Amino acid sequence: TDVRTDDEHPLRVKDLALLRSTFSDVRVQGFWLSALLIFVRFFAIDRIHPSADRYWKLVIERQDRHRRFLRLAHRVDRALLRAVPPLRWLCWNLAVVVTR
Repeated sequence: TDVRTDDEHPLRVKDLALLRSTFSDVRVQGFWLSALLIFVRFFAIDRIHPSADRYWKLVIERQDRHRRFLRLAHRVDRALLRAVPPLRWLCWNLAVVVTR
């Protein structure tokens, strides 16, 4: 809750239902499913407590160091999410594209 405004919340199924009732086409793409394992690395291997540093900032700051892993994770995610679309609800990020 410290990183969100009072009226902000993670995207929910009912939010998409509202979009689908308003727009003719709603497409949802998930990102960052297997790549979340890098957060496990930050915690378990690098010993960085999640309250001490924002992990997403570390991803940006250390992107050159983790580039190979993140590229592999992206390919794994594409295959997993294509095979099992409901897994998108476990992703760290969702992109929603709507058409009137």
